Amino acid sequence: MKKYMEKLANLTIKKSNNKYQAGFYEGIVSCIVNFIIFIIKIIIGLSIQSIALLTDAFHSLSDSLSSVVIIVGFHYSSKPPDKKHPFGHAKSENIAALIVSIMLFIISFEFLKDSFIRIIHPQKVHFSFICLLILVVTIIIKEALSQYSIFLGKKLDSVALEADAFHHKTDVYATILVIVSIVLSSFNLHRIDGIMGMIISCYIAYIAYDMARKSVNPLIGEKPPESLIEEIKKTVLAFKHIEGIHDIIIHDYGDKYIISFHIEVPDSFTPHEIHDIADEVEKKIGKLFNATCVVHQDPINKNHPCYERIKKILDSLIKDKLYHDIKIVGGEKKFNVIFDINFNANKKELEKIKTTLKENIAEIDSVIIKIEPSFVYS
Repeated sequence: MKKYMEKLANLTIKKSNNKYQAGFYEGIVSCIVNFIIFIIKIIIGLSIQSIALLTDAFHSLSDSLSSVVIIVGFHYSSKPPDKKHPFGHAKSENIAALIVSIMLFIISFEFLKDSFIRIIHPQKVHFSFICLLILVVTIIIKEALSQYSIFLGKKLDSVALEADAFHHKTDVYATILVIVSIVLSSFNLHRIDGIMGMIISCYIAYIAYDMARKSVNPLIGEKPPESLIEEIKKTVLAFKHIEGIHDIIIHDYGDKYIISFHIEVPDSFTPHEIHDIADEVEKKIGKLFNATCVVHQDPINKNHPCYERIKKILDSLIKDKLYHDIKIVGGEKKFNVIFDINFNANKKELEKIKTTLKENIAEIDSVIIKIEPSFVYS
């Protein structure tokens, strides 16, 4: 099955003009298939009077709704920026997903209530081999749809499609639980139908919570992936004459990043030379990460006679070298030391760092330490 679904994913990409169109196609296919499965389960559920199957039917409908989110999300994400939305419309998918998650919470609550009543007042579920056979077929179809979405999501690097694939997979597990409840009910274990209905209802609520969390976090603003930060650092430090990078700030707008950071360069360079280096870095980062990049330049005087001594002391005092941008202002006999740290040090820790530097290097007149905010990375 996986082999054929991968071929179908490749065919979808081949027939599409871009990522958004491929995602749109996946949403259309998923929506149609899930709605057909919803109708089938509703008909069977009513005919055999199974609350678990009716609950599962609406779980399948929720998959259709999530596919609508994919359709709407990719449609609006493909719209170019305008005057009111200069960073594009990619976040619209998150808003739509949040609305669907609220609907799922309501559905799960209603069926949880009905399942509880069914446990108190159990009813006979009519066993049917034909119904079971149809449900097994729906499991095969949903598993195929899940594999299709997984392969397409990986090839397009789309978190939305991979999340949709996960949603399809949950329907497979839920239907298996329904089959178990129908079989056990044929042995006069009638309350099992209500119990399975409650389990599936709770599972739908969990899916709704997970969808809401994944939708809200990017809207509020979450920490970028560590792999992205490391890749940016690796790319920047590969440039000749750049001796450090810090104060990395990343804003994710769905299909585009806004990235800014500081680079450390020798203070012996002219302003024009430093500007040219920064300009090349901005172009490289912008191209690699589909981003608008802004680079600030920090001239560093590593040739000062006391620079290495200062650095050695800071290495011993500050774990993991969470400091940067050491500036030495003044001459060789009297100077000030200025640097930044990337952790929330208290007053006692700051005083210890300042005192240790002054005690070991008599030429230091004063030490100025700046604590970086939590939204910057180095």
